[in-house]
Amino acid sequence: MKFASVSLALLGAATLVSGHPIKGRCRPSKGGANKPSYPITTPGTGYEPSQPIPTLTPGNGESPNPGYPAIPTPGSGTGAEPSYPIPTPTPGTGGNDNLPGYPSVPAPGNGNGGNPSYPTPGNEGKPYPTPGNGGNPSYPTPGNGGKPYPTPGNGTVGHPSYPTPGNGSQPTYPTFPLPGNGTKPGNGTTKRNTMTVLATNDIHTRLDQFNKGGTDCRQKDIDSNTCYGGAARIQYLVSKFRSERDDVVLLDAGDQFQGTLFFNVYGASASAEIMNQLKYTAMCIGNHEFDKGVEYASTFFKNLTFPVISSNIDLQTAPKLAEVGVKPYIVLKEYGVGIIGYITNTTSQITTGAKDIVFRNPVPVVQKYVDELQSQGIKRIICLSHNGYAQDKYLAENVRGLNLIVGGHSHSLLLNNQTVPGVEGPYPTEVTNPDNKTTYIVQSHRYGDYLGHVSLTWNDADELVNFTGESILLDQTIPIDNSTAAKVAEWRKGFAALTEEVVGQATADFPNAGCGAGECAIGNLIADSMLDNRKATGGQIAFVNSGSIRAALEKGDISVADVLTILPFGNSMIQFPYTGAQIMEVLERQAAGKSKAGVPLTSISQWAGLKFSYDAAAPEFSRVKSVVVVSSDGKEEPLDLNKTYQAVTNDFVAGGGDGIMPPVSAAPGDLQSDVFIAYVSKLKTVSPKLEGRISKI
Repeated sequence: MKFASVSLALLGAATLVSGHPIKGRCRPSKGGANKPSYPITTPGTGYEPSQPIPTLTPGNGESPNPGYPAIPTPGSGTGAEPSYPIPTPTPGTGGNDNLPGYPSVPAPGNGNGGNPSYPTPGNEGKPYPTPGNGGNPSYPTPGNGGKPYPTPGNGTVGHPSYPTPGNGSQPTYPTFPLPGNGTKPGNGTTKRNTMTVLATNDIHTRLDQFNKGGTDCRQKDIDSNTCYGGAARIQYLVSKFRSERDDVVLLDAGDQFQGTLFFNVYGASASAEIMNQLKYTAMCIGNHEFDKGVEYASTFFKNLTFPVISSNIDLQTAPKLAEVGVKPYIVLKEYGVGIIGYITNTTSQITTGAKDIVFRNPVPVVQKYVDELQSQGIKRIICLSHNGYAQDKYLAENVRGLNLIVGGHSHSLLLNNQTVPGVEGPYPTEVTNPDNKTTYIVQSHRYGDYLGHVSLTWNDADELVNFTGESILLDQTIPIDNSTAAKVAEWRKGFAALTEEVVGQATADFPNAGCGAGECAIGNLIADSMLDNRKATGGQIAFVNSGSIRAALEKGDISVADVLTILPFGNSMIQFPYTGAQIMEVLERQAAGKSKAGVPLTSISQWAGLKFSYDAAAPEFSRVKSVVVVSSDGKEEPLDLNKTYQAVTNDFVAGGGDGIMPPVSAAPGDLQSDVFIAYVSKLKTVSPKLEGRISKI
């Protein structure tokens, strides 16, 4: 069938659309994965460790629970605080996938070990702290008497927000225009045959615009037209689509939580207000929704005005989710479309707040609900996934009856322009399913820098006959919704002081891309700060998980807000005795890319006081070829397997997080962010350096 292209136009921009006539075909999968036991992964960029991913649990693929204890963050009272990196990494060159995060800015007053500055958020376990009411005493709500949602003002503090859209081009990313004023769909039948899907994923509380590194836009970013995303741009674009079409469905693929000052100061309530304002059709649950525990997540879901779906969570192990109405799927009767949600079944290993929940292998679960929907006469089926690009391809190859998977979790950049740096695949990616038909997969990077857009057309026999799609870059050429921008600007006032408090200077950029694949300068600096903090107590070797490094450190002033953006999770320092043999095991696990239990590592370690080399081609657990311990005066000596060293890490890693090491017990010390602030303040100026701490032979 010949496909008639759709004309798109906005601000004179060129149109980039992929049109796909639909037909049955006998051909190999396009972009599909091989078919090992679930889950699998394929090489890509920008995702955490570059290591092979083994099968998690032989036989059924269900989420293994090693029983690591939850390591409570000081002052939180919940024991469910931080969660960690995006699971099931994709091997390749990518590193830490530029996952900047912003801070969980903690409530002052509960600091540990003499560093009173920025302790971990607590609020006595209350689900949503109201600024100014004692939960976050140092961040009063500006001018509204303690109400959680301030009246929008007319100015910003600290950083300018949303400049007037300009016409500058951005050399790295293509800009996709908006649809034009085509006719509204509708075929006069009971069941509509067209649907326009708009999609977001992995917003991580980026309510304001941000730069290419995922951190706050500064004036230099605005001047160079390198600011992206933000709730005001998303609101503008969604409203424009809705004004031109009456078949718009807005979906979110999870991970609204965790990563910016907006999350800590206003809890999940700011995200809930924005999502309700945008009038989402549905969202699936992401692993970071469990960062503060099931009860907190359930309160968030209860406050939403649209359905939350996830099919492969065993609700008997999370009854609170059932109480607030989480369902495996929804049916949009107007379109005759079923939407099934699912989440990575590694969530209990990578998110402390979900450690007691069972997450089932999504492949058989999704097939079960496809069959259930089809038995009800629903033949048009979309999945909303927080499972990662590679795993979505595997699922698409092995589940019958799917038209589209709207994905998230891996922060994958999918574009039709394959020359753009960091692109992992086409938008959409086509996979041949067991029906010998095409299942389309889309994902739109992270933080809301792109808005996913697809248009689907079915015939009266429920066959998908046309598909168009593109991921629209939300750069400064996209206008903003002024009322949303004003609301965000007012919210920023609650943490303006942190953006203005400068603690040091960086002579050059410290990228965080690559931290999950090898040595990185920002990892070295953080590990050095940890070792320096424990010098007085005999610390000799320090290591930090790459997944905790959520942003780059940019050249120029280093503010407290910058530090909390880089280290948002409120982790504490831990010191403990560790033998050379135990350290060697950690290094071998890092070289192998999996834990002792065979679970994939979701981070590697960045080191201070130690250098090692490894041969990736050598047999597993004999890959480490040399290890030297480096003393504070620079003297190097071989690691002695029989000697006991004083090791330093954070409480998440010490509790077994990311599978880096078996859990150890030790008293928590200073907050990691405070330690980094103190170190940078002492040095005054920092410069990036690579010293061969991790060498691949």
